[in-house]
Amino acid sequence: MKTRVFNEAGEIIPEISLFPVNGNEDVVEKRLEFSNEMKSVTNLIFQMEDAVFQYSEIDSKKDFSYRFNIEGEVVCLYFILEGSLTNSSVDTLQTYESKTNTHNIFFWKSREVNTYYKKNQHIKLVNVFLNKNFFLKCIGKDNNILDDGFSKLSEGERWIFKEDGEIINDEMLKVISEIIETKRKGIFLKLFLESKLYELLMLQLESLKQQEYTEEKVDPTKKLAQSIHKIIKQNTFAEFTLRDIAKKLGSNSSTVSNSFKQHYHITIFQYWNNLRFNEAKKMLLNNYSVKEIAIIMGYKNPNHFSTAFKKHFSITPTEYLNSKFEQ
Repeated sequence: MKTRVFNEAGEIIPEISLFPVNGNEDVVEKRLEFSNEMKSVTNLIFQMEDAVFQYSEIDSKKDFSYRFNIEGEVVCLYFILEGSLTNSSVDTLQTYESKTNTHNIFFWKSREVNTYYKKNQHIKLVNVFLNKNFFLKCIGKDNNILDDGFSKLSEGERWIFKEDGEIINDEMLKVISEIIETKRKGIFLKLFLESKLYELLMLQLESLKQQEYTEEKVDPTKKLAQSIHKIIKQNTFAEFTLRDIAKKLGSNSSTVSNSFKQHYHITIFQYWNNLRFNEAKKMLLNNYSVKEIAIIMGYKNPNHFSTAFKKHFSITPTEYLNSKFEQ
């Protein structure tokens, strides 16, 4: 298992590259800090034979991105403690937006992932990278706990436990805090980390599965919100009104609007607008002209699209494209 990280210029950042432990060391501990005009980053990393724990604090001064090159089959336990970011797969162009105070579980196989950070944020996140076989060994024979994830893992397909993740609870925060603050060394650190990572995985699986059951029984608005989300994802550039969505789902505008905001912490049209402009970025990188994108986005005048793009990203489409070419 190997994870390499690249800066904005596409150069490997060796001081935060993650590699399996070598030699006779049970655990390798790294505490790293670096800063430039775009961000300040602090990392705490524990490396073991089958697992890597990484805690990061990031202060973003400008919009920026990292490109992760993941080699091998990796399961990632993912926790966004503060701030928000977007992950985008380079090969499939699929995106995943991570909101503050949420967690999830991912599976990647030899993939490049771009992570985008917006300016003026203080971000705290935890990644726990696990060898796929180690993860499957942890969950044992209870394959049902992963639903269709078990077959996807076995076949090496990309997999996310739950599309929008779940809220981090106090028990998870306690375990993460204990790992970050530990002073143990040697074999005691190894045993401590193994026990805490097992506990963290247990809490995640328990949360993701229990929340799924509880919401189906107690909160019917969750399913409605998920249906709205599905409509938006499938009709990114369609012209829909709130009333159209409500009619399609056999509901009313007020219920539809409130349900979505309750579960996604953003209004329907804020989310839709973010999705549309993120897709516009991808089209720019795939050689669509500004005029072509403007038409797809529903703008009759390309200048109006460029103005809206700059309002959304604080940069024009041409400036964005030039910045990518310069990298």
